[in-house]
Amino acid sequence: MCMSASGNFMPPMFVFPRKRENPLLMDDALPGSFAYYDESGWIDKESFVVWFKKFIEFSNPSANKPVLLILDGHESHTKSTHRLQPLDASFMCPLSTFYVQEVRQWLIAHPGRTVTINQVGKLMNGAFTRAALMQTAIKGFFKTGICPLDRNIFPEHMYAPSGTTDRAESAFEPPAFHM
Repeated sequence: MCMSASGNFMPPMFVFPRKRENPLLMDDALPGSFAYYDESGWIDKESFVVWFKKFIEFSNPSANKPVLLILDGHESHTKSTHRLQPLDASFMCPLSTFYVQEVRQWLIAHPGRTVTINQVGKLMNGAFTRAALMQTAIKGFFKTGICPLDRNIFPEHMYAPSGTTDRAESAFEPPAFHM
């Protein structure tokens, strides 16, 4: 998933857990979305390069139009940068909610059947279309203080180290209790 501070959304990339390509999996998927096939079903270096080339086409950066790419899933995300994720701040929650709703509607319309990998493109199309609103993208960048730039978006205490890393006690010694 990728969105811009101006409210644009790049069509999503699907990573399907398969050895071979199956174009049928993209039937009824969002126009412009694309698929990558890997046994693991997870993004890796090769699939990232495929996505990144599409990102370059989508964003069309130049010397006069620079682009800032904020990546999720990097090791630093769990340590500090999670607050700087516009997608997390505004988009992923409604997308998830709408996807669950799409799945429920599909199950009601198809009693006795289960959702399989064959319906993912279609279901994601409905959820993405409902969640990918211009104001949602703009709100994500605003809430993270990225655009417009707001260096004071997070109070000072949010930058303080956690209490467990401040203590001088050994990790193997229980803390002293005072009564």
